Amino acid sequence: MGLILLGDGTGNFTSLSPTESGLGIKGDIKSILKLKIGNSDFLIFGINQQRPEVYQIRR
Repeated sequence: MGLILLGDGTGNFTSLSPTESGLGIKGDIKSILKLKIGNSDFLIFGINQQRPEVYQIRR
């Protein structure tokens, strides 16, 4: 499993573990697409040799 890196827009990043982010995806992630449907935001992960996984962003 990897980490999520949050950028501040100036080249600095803070890492979040899967426990902190609530996101744990197994596999080799090849792409990520952010999608907005109505008032909801989603992330679609393209994973090598697997079906895409979709997660709703909750703030």
